[in-house]
Amino acid sequence: MTKQTWTALVAGICFAACVLVAAVVPVPFVIWSAGPTSDLLATGDTVPVTVTNATNYPTTGRLLVTTVSQTRLSANVSLLEALYSYWAEQREVQPRSAVFPAGVDESTLAAEQATELTSAQEDAAAAALRSAGIKVDPVPVVAAVNAAGPSAGKLLVRDAVIAIRYTTTPTATAVQTAAEASTAIASGKVGDQIMFSIVRDGVPQDVLVTTQSSKTSADQPVAGVSFVQGFRYAPEVTFKLDPSVVGSGSGLMLALAIYDKVTPDALLKERIVAGSGSIDANGAVSRVAAIREKVVSAERAGASVFLLPAANCAELAGQRPTVRLVPVATLAEAVDALGALSDTEKAKTVKGCP
Repeated sequence: MTKQTWTALVAGICFAACVLVAAVVPVPFVIWSAGPTSDLLATGDTVPVTVTNATNYPTTGRLLVTTVSQTRLSANVSLLEALYSYWAEQREVQPRSAVFPAGVDESTLAAEQATELTSAQEDAAAAALRSAGIKVDPVPVVAAVNAAGPSAGKLLVRDAVIAIRYTTTPTATAVQTAAEASTAIASGKVGDQIMFSIVRDGVPQDVLVTTQSSKTSADQPVAGVSFVQGFRYAPEVTFKLDPSVVGSGSGLMLALAIYDKVTPDALLKERIVAGSGSIDANGAVSRVAAIREKVVSAERAGASVFLLPAANCAELAGQRPTVRLVPVATLAEAVDALGALSDTEKAKTVKGCP
């Protein structure tokens, strides 16, 4: 065998070894790509968003919430995959540490995703109903009950707390926020009884709890319960969404789905409208991650309009998508934009991303 042949053989073996390493050795990255869409106005066996105890009006068109396909927590990304995805136009590579908190496991991640989606749904419902002129009252809601605490077996997760009164005082304290509920509990003494006026499954009732001392302060009374912000309103809004697919960035589209159902004017006018955006209970729309992949998701689904947070526009600089981009800062702006887009002349006034 000649010297040149040996050189070529060794070079080939080295190249094959490098390719094998690149294809097998994992690197600390996560890959994002366009995910499936879900029609929030779909009908049939599984309706994503249902509003009862309120007048429902006919809806037209399709309202799509866009999603992102993401490397699973338990899956690895090879160097070859990361390099390909870095150069691919419709993919994005993110540091694993920026997507998954250190030390998180599958069950913890699933619980966090479910909590985030529940919070997004509550804010979306409050924002939509308020925009539709339906009364919405803020209330603290029980988020967790210490199994070894004084509220165990008395208060339940999802109980809405209307008022709190120590039995040693004549008047109750009306509460609207989680902070107010915690302050009301802290205002008494260890060993005193608290009367929680709650609403559970739509039924008002009173629950009596005897406080215990805090583990960090012997003089600090606690009830062994924590709260999150919630809302009370007459309609009942039900969601059937998968938290592993649809996340907190679905808030804007969820709010539009509810608003369209409880208001008489058809919002979509037979169009396919897609979008993404987080929303708070007052209707403010904020930035979401992976906006480029979500635009691709909308294009693949045949959407003509893509609603997105105004704060995301800069990330789409230089992009020329086939779907019309409509940036919004509030739910009201989204509703107004969809109304204007149904009129040929007014449509010209709807601004896109610069």
